[in-house]
Amino acid sequence: MPLILGLLSLPVHISESWTAPSGIFYVLKEGFGPGSWPGWALVLVGIWAARIAIRTLTAIEHEATVASVIAEAAKDNAAAAKASAQAAVDSERAWITARPAILSPELHAVWEQGDPLPADSPWVHLFPVRFQNFGKTPAQIDEVAIRYVLLGNLSELKEPPEYGEAAAQNGYLLVPREKMIFSVPLASGGTLKKWQVAAINAQQLFLYAYGFVGYRDVYGPNHGTCFGYVYHFPQGGLINFQNAEFRRGGPPAYNKAT
Repeated sequence: MPLILGLLSLPVHISESWTAPSGIFYVLKEGFGPGSWPGWALVLVGIWAARIAIRTLTAIEHEATVASVIAEAAKDNAAAAKASAQAAVDSERAWITARPAILSPELHAVWEQGDPLPADSPWVHLFPVRFQNFGKTPAQIDEVAIRYVLLGNLSELKEPPEYGEAAAQNGYLLVPREKMIFSVPLASGGTLKKWQVAAINAQQLFLYAYGFVGYRDVYGPNHGTCFGYVYHFPQGGLINFQNAEFRRGGPPAYNKAT
């Protein structure tokens, strides 16, 4: 019996003498006790506020993305509307073309010693240009420049083109489908010698006519048509059904329109 009592009393003795480490108990008491509850409340509020802030930022980013997409769509629509409006204006505006009035002129040489006496006055080579308004509204012609030269090679053409002094037209009105013709003589007197005619026929020399016309339409902007034509003489020993004629030629700067 004493043995049993001794065994039963042993745990009591141990429980009365044992205590938890004071440091751990203090930390738990201070960290989770009633005194710490205001701090934990602030932590929870901060977490909630951070969550709200993240959601707000996400919403703002989404709205910014949507706004960017809408802005790009509006920009594309504006560009399409502008292009459509410009296309409508272009379809109605004046368009001036420039073409040779005589496509296949005859080449004549001046009289030289030993030739039969000419029956008429000396031949002067001219290049007549036909300007025509192919647009749907009138054009006001402001200036015209034309040059007609003899070249050893088309590579002699300078860029930008040198037109010399333009002839003012003071807003001459050219209605749709109406034509006007300007002519200029060949540079250096307007005549050709026999050897020059032979060289042109052999494509060793080249007759070249170029120029521009500046004009306005009813919509206000200034426009211009630049042209360049070279006299082409068919070559080769076989039968050739092509005619000697003026064809477009020269660098791009000599043939363009705005």
